[in-house]
Amino acid sequence: MKKILPMRFGILFALSKQKNPMSDIEIMKLIEEDYKGEGQFKETIVFGHLTALCASGLISESSTSLIGESDLSTSYVISDSGRERLKYLPASLRS
Repeated sequence: MKKILPMRFGILFALSKQKNPMSDIEIMKLIEEDYKGEGQFKETIVFGHLTALCASGLISESSTSLIGESDLSTSYVISDSGRERLKYLPASLRS
């Protein structure tokens, strides 16, 4: 059975593997394989996790753009503090 990280750490880990900023929608696609069947895999909840990770300084907003007439999309990058936090994950969950 595959071990799944708590979603916030899953987001953090996924962003740590990216070289470029990723939009909120791209992040959802990136973590979809691990979290799709979970009740928390909903746009509003994932966006809430992104907001909390920003507020705690583990990720930061890179840019925000307008999609269509009224939808915003924000891109994120992992911060140095976020990378530092990943060292606390057990080695078996970091791969």
